[in-house]
Amino acid sequence: MELMSFKRFLLEGATKQEREFMSYLKAHPFKGNRKFSQSGRAGYHFRFPIDGDDDKITKFWKDLGIICVHDPDKDISFAFKEYLLTATDKMPDSDGSLAGHTLWYVNNSRKAASGGTSIIGDKELTPDKFAGLPGLTGKLSAIKKQVLPYLKNSYEKNVSHYLTSLLELAGKTSKGGAAIDFDIGLSKGDLKRISKDFGEILGAAWALKSKLVNADKIYFPALGNEPLVDFYTVNKDGRIGYSVKSGAGAGTSVKNIAEDLESKSKDSSWVKQFSKNEQEIIDLIVHLHRASTTQGVIDANIAMGTPGIKALAVAMGVAKPQKRSLGAITVDQITLWLQSFPTLEERYEEAKKLYKVFGSETTWRTWKRFGKGNSQASLIVNPLGYHVVSYLNNAGQDTLNNAVKALQVLQLDVNVLKDKMSFSVKKFGDINFEFEYHSSVSSGTGVSNKLGFKKKR
Repeated sequence: MELMSFKRFLLEGATKQEREFMSYLKAHPFKGNRKFSQSGRAGYHFRFPIDGDDDKITKFWKDLGIICVHDPDKDISFAFKEYLLTATDKMPDSDGSLAGHTLWYVNNSRKAASGGTSIIGDKELTPDKFAGLPGLTGKLSAIKKQVLPYLKNSYEKNVSHYLTSLLELAGKTSKGGAAIDFDIGLSKGDLKRISKDFGEILGAAWALKSKLVNADKIYFPALGNEPLVDFYTVNKDGRIGYSVKSGAGAGTSVKNIAEDLESKSKDSSWVKQFSKNEQEIIDLIVHLHRASTTQGVIDANIAMGTPGIKALAVAMGVAKPQKRSLGAITVDQITLWLQSFPTLEERYEEAKKLYKVFGSETTWRTWKRFGKGNSQASLIVNPLGYHVVSYLNNAGQDTLNNAVKALQVLQLDVNVLKDKMSFSVKKFGDINFEFEYHSSVSSGTGVSNKLGFKKKR
């Protein structure tokens, strides 16, 4: 039973085309290769290590008859690069039927990711890895009691000593940063992972000493209870939540904010501070987080009553959906409508009429790429995603920002470099968000990324 559940997990969200492409790779170029690993975590994909830069990686796949394109905006792995692979009719041992199929690939080569051999793995130093931290309320001594033994048992002496020294330094730093004079030559990738993962603990240690934060103790939330908050500072006046980020221009996690808004939206006393229209926008944000990637785009257009969704309804011969009738138009319905036109050329001609209303289009080249199947619904849905963003921002950007501010969480930026460590605190009230859509067609019925929001530059 456990094996079956795991298989279902791997296949969850995968399209037929993605599964067929994956099956080909496992049966032919990577047959019996133990370094090849399939995953359903953060989206259906596979991992395989290839050392070298993007040119070398692109050539590796080209030699196998596969097009490989790096996508810097795809977010499957923090530590490694993501690439979109597209099958062609030049793949060995293939009859050409897979041409146009796409699949996400993560290059889990440590050398390719960091420019050198990495020692610290992704998420090895997050608070949940330290058994006694989740649920702990205490001072620095209590934190060190849980952290130091784990470091000593998990890493070589020099690495353990380095991480321990970082924690000691953070706990003695009252200003916005401190010099590091005990560098041991870790790679840039390792320093990024320390900033991102161990930064939550370093940030807590700093908060207890900092003159910018009034903290008597730190509380680490129990596992899974607080999707947005990494820790709380505690004093006689109560507690304040902190979301820890790292890296230049590091953004607050959209996923975590959406999850926290979903949690807060169940609290009637919290919801009361918003008007009826604002509550509807918050409900929509929660719905977009829950909904499938493709259906979420359709529903956002329905909720905003966009010209595009109205034109699509007329073309399909269905009633124009009311703003509250989410799900009134589905991917399957769009597929059936397109299939009423017998040729791909006719379907594209109908789509072009809609693209004029959308202000965005899917090219004929992409239509031909996905034309071998019976479904091209995503070729309609993807331009709808770009179409709806301006309507979402006009109607809901202020509400989005007010809702995020009402979460009453501060952002703490932590960055560990070779020679220094820095800390800075921002109020979410000082950060402006806007809705965004950055996606591409990933299959005949799927698009690669959800509608979401980002920090406004």
